[in-house]
Amino acid sequence: MTELKPCPFCGCEVKIVIGIYGIHGAPDYYTIVHPENDCIMDEFACYCTDDKEFLINDWNRRVEE
Repeated sequence: MTELKPCPFCGCEVKIVIGIYGIHGAPDYYTIVHPENDCIMDEFACYCTDDKEFLINDWNRRVEE
């Protein structure tokens, strides 16, 4: 698994959280959790997907790269 890059706005470490809706215990979605309350990232809507690798690759993508 690829490691998550820090937040591009404040530099803090972020993590992936697994959301489970069903009774079978299989992950229904993954999302990025941003722990800083005063960062601009808190203003964005929750980004959820059922594809963990896509989420990681999308988060790690930077404009200057």
